[in-house]
This record gives sequence, structure tokens and C-alpha cells, in this order.
Amino acid sequence: MKKTYFLFSLIGFLGVLFLTSCGGADLDPGRLAHADEPGVDAGGLIVPEIKNDAITAGSTSGKKPVIAVDAYFASNGSTITVPTGFTVAQCKFTASVANVDANSISTRVTISNTGVVTCLKTVQEREEIPPTTVGCVASYTIICIKEVDQ
Repeated sequence: MKKTYFLFSLIGFLGVLFLTSCGGADLDPGRLAHADEPGVDAGGLIVPEIKNDAITAGSTSGKKPVIAVDAYFASNGSTITVPTGFTVAQCKFTASVANVDANSISTRVTISNTGVVTCLKTVQEREEIPPTTVGCVASYTIICIKEVDQ
């Protein structure tokens, strides 16, 4: 019994030693990102940027920011309604799949610039049945901002 316990302990110790010595010790910053790429600093770290088309509020021109936020669910092919008083150009959309299905091979969710939702998932019930593409439900957020005179 003691020999078996010792043998399992030795195997466990060697396994831990092997796994800790192989766990990414050879990675260097040069492999992760290159400093000459856009959005990467000299140390190889990715630097977040504000895009030129970002919507901001609170300008120094003496105007008051008005913000509208909405979040809900949308099915494939539906159009997200822009809040009253705003244009599509004053809004940004985000979306993700609302529910994950165990039979899904892949899921794709997009929102067009006009607010049309595309939510498609590829489903395969069993290996012997070919995969099919079906619509799904997306969870979305719309954020709109504009400036008005005070």
C-alpha cells in the first residue's frame, strides 16, 4: 500500500513539475504584438484608441448633451427603432446572442448601420444530420447622443 501511495505521489509531483515548467515560460513580448503595428506601444502592449467616429457629448460650445439608451431583444431580420428625436447617425448599436444553444455549432450576430439585426446560428442536432442555419434572438443596446442649445 505504501509503495502504491509513493508511486502515485511521485507521478503527481512529476506531473506538476512538468506542467509548471511548460506553462508559457517561453513567451516573449515579440510574439504577442509588434511595436511597429498600429495601436501597439513600444513594449508590445495593445493600446486602446478612440475612433474618429466616436460620439461624444459636453462640448465647450455651450450646448447641452442629450443621451438616450435602450436595451432589449430583437429577432433575426427585425429593425431596432431609433429613439424619438434622434437620427441613426447619432446612434451606436451593439448586440450579442441572447441565448446559447448546446446544439449550435456557430452563431453570428450583426447590426447594420440602419439598425437591421442579423442573428443566425448553425445547428446540428446529431452527427448524422447535416447542419442547418436558423434565426436566433439577439440582445441589443442602442446609445444615442446629440447636443442641443440650452
